[in-house]
Parts: sequence; C-alpha cells; structure tokens
Amino acid sequence: MPFDTPMTFGGRLAEISGFALLHFHLRVLGQLATGHYTDTMESVALAGELRKMTRNARVFLAIYAGIGVAAATAHRT
Repeated sequence: MPFDTPMTFGGRLAEISGFALLHFHLRVLGQLATGHYTDTMESVALAGELRKMTRNARVFLAIYAGIGVAAATAHRT
C-alpha cells in the first residue's frame, strides 16, 4: 500500500513530496514486468489479464529504455 510509511518526519516528508507513491508505482511496475504477482494482484485482476498487464509493463519499460538510449546518443549526431 502506498501509504504504509511510518508517520515520522521522514515518513511525512516522503508522503508530502510524493516519493512514497512513486516508490509504490515503480515496485508494482517491476512486479508486473517480471511476473512476480502478489495475492492482491491475482485476486483483483480478471482471468487472463495478468499476462496482458505483464506484456504492457514490458512494452512500457522498453519504450522508455528506447527513449533513454535515443536521448543518450542524440548529442553524437
């Protein structure tokens, strides 16, 4: 859950800045891309949708990797 951070000063700062939610989203994206599903994911996803979600997560990461490679090599041309 994205809001399971302890409510210390650092925890409050992470919540206010949005880093706790960003961490949660990146963790879920990684779990989907690698096929490591949690029980919650399996219980709420429709039958056969987890494979599509895994494919979409991998495509998403490939596109962003391609953008990074293009940006890194753009200054050379």
